[in-house]
Amino acid sequence: MKSTITFHFLLSFLFIISIQCQSDIGYFFHLSDWHIDPRYNSSASVDNFCRENFTISDLDPYETYKNLETLLNSYDDYDPPNDFTFKSIFNPEYNVTDYPSPNYEFGRYLCDSPKALLEITLVQMKKVLPDPDFIIFTGDMSGHHLSDPLMRLDAIEIGSQLIRQFYPNTTILPSIGNNDCFLDYWLFNPRFRPNIWLETLYNKAWGEEAYFSIPSDQKHNFVHGGFYSYNLTDDVMLLNLNTIWYSGSHQPDFNETTHSDPGKQFEWLESTLESLQNTNKKAYIMGHILPTDSEWHSTYLKKYVEIIDKYHSVIIQQFFGHTHEDQFGEFPNLSQPSIALSTYLVAPSLTPKNENNPSFRIVSYNRTNLVPIDYDQYYNNLVKTMFTGTVNFELEYRFSDIYSQPTLNVTSINNVINNIKDNAVLYTLWNGFKHVSYDSGYVGDVCKMIFPVKDSYSICEDIYGQYNR
Repeated sequence: MKSTITFHFLLSFLFIISIQCQSDIGYFFHLSDWHIDPRYNSSASVDNFCRENFTISDLDPYETYKNLETLLNSYDDYDPPNDFTFKSIFNPEYNVTDYPSPNYEFGRYLCDSPKALLEITLVQMKKVLPDPDFIIFTGDMSGHHLSDPLMRLDAIEIGSQLIRQFYPNTTILPSIGNNDCFLDYWLFNPRFRPNIWLETLYNKAWGEEAYFSIPSDQKHNFVHGGFYSYNLTDDVMLLNLNTIWYSGSHQPDFNETTHSDPGKQFEWLESTLESLQNTNKKAYIMGHILPTDSEWHSTYLKKYVEIIDKYHSVIIQQFFGHTHEDQFGEFPNLSQPSIALSTYLVAPSLTPKNENNPSFRIVSYNRTNLVPIDYDQYYNNLVKTMFTGTVNFELEYRFSDIYSQPTLNVTSINNVINNIKDNAVLYTLWNGFKHVSYDSGYVGDVCKMIFPVKDSYSICEDIYGQYNR
């Protein structure tokens, strides 16, 4: 009898421990580069960026900025284009199979995200993870080349409003992307007043009194510089960077000598990391544009790498977007380059503009210390959507399954990079995931497999090639 009681007690104890272990694992979304296009037209050519009338703005940025305050003040009276109305996903009349093939309602390669793609993505995100601990969005909610600042703001507000509709009680933390500015990459740095565009973004979309969760005590930092901090826990702080100022494409192009620290963001970053270090606390860092030679001014990159080198022990992980690709990498020790000190994760985009499939990412992490453990990458095969008229996000891969690593820390990612370097098969897998399981030669290759005769192959491409773009 005693042994039976002991056995049942042991089972109960193990069950409680297993529940506690599970409760220590949390989940959050890492989303990036939605690029919502208010002018998307499913019948328009990809040569026109899937817009009926595609033009690059010829507005003078300096004159536009002078008049921006007056223009933005009229936003509440803004009447969006007639075709920019959401067809509610909850409407029983909404049926994705109603559209004839080829179905472009949910997007096309080489074009930005239509509203229908965004809505159904959120529906399926909600099914996969109905209650995330928080959401990070690493920039570019607005579509490319939108020639009207009110249209750009409208796209940002509608995207923000919609995700809040699906996740009404979740902390949502955004980073400004180059297309979240007007014009693209244009972000002035006024010395003695807020940036009008950033102030409008905060008030209309991203502040905690709007749709997202940038706290009110960080409003000054955001409206003046586009950066802010947020306490994820008592011991871990998220530090969001405005990476637009450091980009080689930023306009007006800063003189790195006279603008050695735009907005004093480096000063803020270093002092915050030092404070965290002195109090034995940790940080996530996130931003839009990945700090690399191909993306940042060399002077700013050098300064950033020096900060990472100095405070690497404080930084748990870094999160970026911008490339539309699935990437990860490391920052080496400056004095011993063979040693990795910090790492980064880049989430691929929702927009299929760069010939990639739409995607979203779920990261699992240890709730005690916030160290990321793993991630699941979801994708929708857009070619299949064009054939069937249905959208189905499915698991593309799980990091730990493909790369055989127990966590997403510096050691694990360094191991993966070395394994990719030494294993051509693993490299091929990584390269396929980089573009979210899409290759522009996809349809042509399939046609060649099916039709060995050239005439038949050409007919196949003529018929099905439209699904490839």
